[in-house]
Amino acid sequence: MGSAGSANRSAFGIWVQALRPFSYTASLVPVFYAAAYGVFLGRPMAWGLLGPVALASLAIHAGTNLVNEYYDYRNGVDRPETFGDSRVLVEGLLRPRAVLLGGLFCFGLTAG
Repeated sequence: MGSAGSANRSAFGIWVQALRPFSYTASLVPVFYAAAYGVFLGRPMAWGLLGPVALASLAIHAGTNLVNEYYDYRNGVDRPETFGDSRVLVEGLLRPRAVLLGGLFCFGLTAG
C-alpha cells in the first residue's frame, strides 16, 4: 500500500509523519514546567521519575495522534481535499489498522 511519492520514503519517515512529533511540546512543556515550579517552591523532587513521566506524556500524545488519525480517516473527516492531518492514510502510505494498532501500542507503553 502506498502512493507513487512514497517509493523513496522509508517506513520510519512515514511513521514519523503519522506521529506528528512537532506537536509534542504541548505534552512536554507542562511536565518540565511542573518540575521547575516544584524546584522554585522548594519542594522535594523525585528526579528519577521525571524521565519516565516525560516519556509517558510523549507516549500518550503519540497514541492520541495515531488514534485521532485513524478515526478521522474512518469517519470521513480526513479526505484528499482536506488539510490538517498527517495524510498517511489519505495517501495510502499506511494501512488504517496499522495506525490504530500503533496508537494502542503507544497507550500500552504508559501502562508499564
